[in-house]
Amino acid sequence: MRKIAFLLLFLFPATTLAQAAPCTAQVYGDFVKELNWNCPVPNEDAMVPKLEVNNDSVSLTKGAPAPFAGILMDQNRVMMLGLRITGLRRLLWIELKTAKAQQDLAVARAIELSKKDAKSVEAQNQALTARNAQLTSDLKTEKSWYRSWTFGFVLGTLITSAAAISLAVATH
Repeated sequence: MRKIAFLLLFLFPATTLAQAAPCTAQVYGDFVKELNWNCPVPNEDAMVPKLEVNNDSVSLTKGAPAPFAGILMDQNRVMMLGLRITGLRRLLWIELKTAKAQQDLAVARAIELSKKDAKSVEAQNQALTARNAQLTSDLKTEKSWYRSWTFGFVLGTLITSAAAISLAVATH
């Protein structure tokens, strides 16, 4: 029991210092470390005005004017608003984390699609290059149609037939 008491006495100053640590700038883009939800988020002063709280107790009577301008609330309402602000900080962090994950997913998908598109364009380019080479080699190796023996035979037959018919008509 003494050891536990000694341990608690030894650790108590460290815990009070940790609780009293001042708020540092919150980095909502770093999703690895947990944030201090008691510290304000960036640009929170635009959403939640800073209120100067006077710790003096004020007694009010019904119908009497308030001693200072502002909204009077009971402690439960103030606690509820404080918890709501903490909850809104957590929601903002979660929304940013989700948006970052969705953005990373969209970027990965766009990269994947562009790689597939580049592969298909490259394959199409290779196919067209091969077809061009094939047509070029076919063009070089093929004879012209008018130099083939079939064309010469058909042309010779037609000319001979035409000459024979015109000679027959002329002599008749």
